[in-house]
Amino acid sequence: MTTTTKTSKAWGAWLFALSLGTAAGACFNPAGGRPTDTTDTVGCPPGTLGCPCDEAGLCIAGLVCEDGTCLDEPTEPPTSGAATGDTGATSVEPTGADSTGSAATEGDTTIGLGTDGTTGDGGTGFGSTGLGSTGEASTGGESSSGGIPPVGVMETVDFPLAGDPRFILSGTRPWNAGDYYEGVRMTSVPSVSQLDVHLELGAENGLNDCGFQETQVSLNGVAVGTFTIAQGDVAIDQVYAAPDVAGPEYTIRYETTTTVESGCGSSGYGEVGSTVTLHE
Repeated sequence: MTTTTKTSKAWGAWLFALSLGTAAGACFNPAGGRPTDTTDTVGCPPGTLGCPCDEAGLCIAGLVCEDGTCLDEPTEPPTSGAATGDTGATSVEPTGADSTGSAATEGDTTIGLGTDGTTGDGGTGFGSTGLGSTGEASTGGESSSGGIPPVGVMETVDFPLAGDPRFILSGTRPWNAGDYYEGVRMTSVPSVSQLDVHLELGAENGLNDCGFQETQVSLNGVAVGTFTIAQGDVAIDQVYAAPDVAGPEYTIRYETTTTVESGCGSSGYGEVGSTVTLHE
């Protein structure tokens, strides 16, 4: 007859509790918060915190697999972005903009600047055409001399005068084609590009309402223009462009080109107050 004692029952209960504690301790270490034995997966679901990674080497969201164990992702300190104030950096814009963001002109050299206005090597920022205070290339374009272009020479002479040569076919006035007044003047004008004619007529104009006297103006044999005298005209004022007639000595000539019709009168030239102005 077998007798079961209370001591035997108590010993069996203690052995059962010990086996449960061993199994639990293999999966979780209360002091460390993570399993100490990663080879025993009993009671530790793969892919969860502190447990082995799953068969694909993955863990649940928020965990990373390191050395076969799922751990928290390391927390990295936040970055503050690109450092500013790099005084040694140069800025190269792919679109040809200068360091201030404005477009560089064609042919200019653009060197970017740091925040203290220096280039990467500590030098000063230069453009290809000058020094800009903020790194831009200077535009230039101003005259280096800054002078004013010289004013061309101009001189006024009296013409015609009583002693100037003339040819009058009939009468005392140049009313026939081919009649002329001519005079030679020595001036300080090296060449003439413009000729201004002022001709006093006054009482010399004897044309009536049917008379027109046409005259050609020439300088050193170069025709520069014409003028027409009509009834009642007291003066002629004309400006002519001249094709750089060389001087400084000039022969001025007024020659009648069309004969005034018979009975329509004629006109002479006033020999006091009539002038010609020569422009270089």
